[in-house]
Amino acid sequence: ISVDQIVRNTMLSDSGAPIKQLQKDVNQQITGKGMILLSFSKDNRGDKSTLLVKGRLAAVTEAKDMVEHAIQKIKDSLITIDVDSFVIPKLIGKGGETIKKIRDGKNVTVEVDKAAGRVVIHSVDEAEA
Repeated sequence: ISVDQIVRNTMLSDSGAPIKQLQKDVNQQITGKGMILLSFSKDNRGDKSTLLVKGRLAAVTEAKDMVEHAIQKIKDSLITIDVDSFVIPKLIGKGGETIKKIRDGKNVTVEVDKAAGRVVIHSVDEAEA
């Protein structure tokens, strides 16, 4: 399954807790068909990554729809902000200090694309975004 880098980073945030939880949830729902394993391919293509769904064919077939639905929920919850290029260094801060404060202690993923002047934010808890 092809996913954007922000979705990959979100799923791997907090030591991979989101992808581990998704794998657990999917495995609970597809009982009797075997287990599935979710992992990302090591070869990324630019701004895309490949999420691998491994397991028996029956389990993978059923799991694929659930995983795609979860990915769509992440995409739907992304907040994208276009900013002027002079704002980005202020957002990042000296040595990344400011952006680290934004990320620390929260279930928040913040991606900054300097070239495009774009900031993408994802939070598990909508109140934190």
